[in-house]
Amino acid sequence: MTNPASGLNLSDPNDRARLLEWLRANNLDPDQMPEQEPIHLNGSRITVSYVVRDESGTIMTDGYRPITQTRTVPLLQPWTD
Repeated sequence: MTNPASGLNLSDPNDRARLLEWLRANNLDPDQMPEQEPIHLNGSRITVSYVVRDESGTIMTDGYRPITQTRTVPLLQPWTD
C-alpha cells in the first residue's frame, strides 16, 4: 500500500488543493477525514478513515481523538506524481 499524500507538503496550498481535488474525484469527502490519518492506495482501491458522528452531526471522540471507521472505495481517478 502507498500513501499518495506522503510526498506532499500539505501546508503548501497547491499540494493541499491537489490532494483534496483527487479525494473528491474518488468520491471521498475530505471534510469527513481526520488530517493525521493516512490514505492507503492499494491497486484499484483507496482506504481512508472517516470520523464517526452522532445523531446531531457532532464528531464523536474517545476523550482525546475522533473515533473513526475505515472506508474503502474504488479508485476512480489514479494518483499522478
